[in-house]
Amino acid sequence: MPVRQGGIVPPTTYSNAVVAMALSQDKIVKSRNNEPITARQCRAARGLLGISQRDLAEAATVSLSAILDFETGTRNPRPATLAALRRAFEDAGVLFIPINGGGQGVRLRDPDHDARSMQDSPEEKPAG
Repeated sequence: MPVRQGGIVPPTTYSNAVVAMALSQDKIVKSRNNEPITARQCRAARGLLGISQRDLAEAATVSLSAILDFETGTRNPRPATLAALRRAFEDAGVLFIPINGGGQGVRLRDPDHDARSMQDSPEEKPAG
């Protein structure tokens, strides 16, 4: 399956790509925020990635009904389910923006920024 640098793949391959990215070595370097995501953030994140509810259920290893019920407001998922959804999205490159006066939201991680950060970070040099 073709996974491009930065974790972004052509929309036609998303169904299995989210799972592949979650299992890949390209993990998010920053520590995870444990704040729960909202139903709006869940729908927006899926839209950014171009994935279906079924794709998300597979990537997060949660039931499809849990995602359907969460996004429609029928019921609130368990904390473990919310954590699994957040983890799957973050592994696919989604960043969650908290409510901070400007409003909650989501955006995709900038792969170019990550590459620059790695180049700018000091590397350990052997003593010698």
